[in-house]
Amino acid sequence: MTSTTTLDPAARLAELVEGAGEQLRELSALSAQGAWGQVPAGCAADLVAAVLAQRDLLEAVAGDGVRAVHVTGVLPDGHVSTKRWLETGPKIAGPTAAALIARGRDLETDYAETRSAWLAGEISSDAVRELTTGITRALRRIPAGERDRVRDEAEANLLPLAASATITDLKRGVARLRLYVDPDGTAQAQVDAHDDQHLRLTPVGDGVDVTGYLSAETAAALLTCLDQVVDGWYRTGSLAPEDQPTGDHRTDRLRRTQRRDHLNALALADLARRCLDAGTLGSKHAQRPHVTLAVHLDDLTRGIGGTLRLPGFGETLLPPASVARILCDADLTGVLTRPTDHGDDEGDDLAAVIRERGREVLHVGRAHRTAPPRLRKALEVRDRHCSAPGCRIDPSRCEAHHVHEWEHGGSTDLDNMLLLCPRHHHAVHDGRMTITRRPEHPPGHPDHWQLTPPPPGRAQP
Repeated sequence: MTSTTTLDPAARLAELVEGAGEQLRELSALSAQGAWGQVPAGCAADLVAAVLAQRDLLEAVAGDGVRAVHVTGVLPDGHVSTKRWLETGPKIAGPTAAALIARGRDLETDYAETRSAWLAGEISSDAVRELTTGITRALRRIPAGERDRVRDEAEANLLPLAASATITDLKRGVARLRLYVDPDGTAQAQVDAHDDQHLRLTPVGDGVDVTGYLSAETAAALLTCLDQVVDGWYRTGSLAPEDQPTGDHRTDRLRRTQRRDHLNALALADLARRCLDAGTLGSKHAQRPHVTLAVHLDDLTRGIGGTLRLPGFGETLLPPASVARILCDADLTGVLTRPTDHGDDEGDDLAAVIRERGREVLHVGRAHRTAPPRLRKALEVRDRHCSAPGCRIDPSRCEAHHVHEWEHGGSTDLDNMLLLCPRHHHAVHDGRMTITRRPEHPPGHPDHWQLTPPPPGRAQP
């Protein structure tokens, strides 16, 4: 190899890039062969940290190179755009390519000390990103004549933090900088965040997609409520079998993290149900707020199901199993109806269902069917939690299930009911679990009913 003293910087750079490529390919091949698994456990973490540090250096050098290419404008294969070349040559995503170009320009013109620290391996790529974007954002409302001075002071104060602290600490430092240099702007940003809040629910398939934006204050209130509910489930053991602690702290911590989004959704549903049940929302048309499910008996016999009203979106169809599950623990208002239009297809069930436009209401009965308070309390005392094996969901989150379905003559009494959490209530009505009697225990005994998967060979929905 040629001595470094006989090469100018450009030639030496080309030589090092070629050599580094060879070494990286060899390193990649060793990793593919399982070399990491042969490294002593005590050394692996240090080696990984060293690799990550080299990654930051590579990103720094590559970013500096992108800046140089963009400045010269000399691109291969007739490209006229640096961004397009990055997308088609090195195969970099468009937004990433644009960010690379912008960062290279900013580091050259506005953040020279940060560029030097990055190329020296003193700060990470993530720290560079947080520092430059954070300071630039903080300076938006600063008068142009003062911007350079404030930027230099901010960079000088944040660089030591970027070199020694975590990214979380650096973000906190950038936020404090913004409060210091632009207090009026941060106050206005809070007002803007409040005004920009929105929550959008869009029916998608069998569910509803939820998107939105909340101010930090609103999000803190919501997360506090969700944390209180979910943490309470962990404290009391009111959890489904797959969420129960195993005794292995590392496994339990990982499982709790992985399941948190799902549990947050269940907690939000739990809070909404509590609010509806408590009647704290007042009334409308002399009725407490409630969820409306419309079911026609002849539709159930056809295997069609019912419709659930989504406020603001009309109705969505539910299959018979879901209808039966909801009806297990709901007040029922009987409404006598008849079809308004079956046309010439009156004898054809399928055609009649498709053509039907509505139903004429002939008579409305009174609410009945749901377990009254005394029976509900008796169920909670007897079952103590969800009746599915291993499930410890608290009875307050469970639904009262009719073993012999109410619409088929089943009675609303202790001998014909048991508590099920929403998930296992789904499983029963979908046929994924069956309920059988245990003759050794009398009716009303907490172990009288046994829940089991369907017998082998039975088709599952």
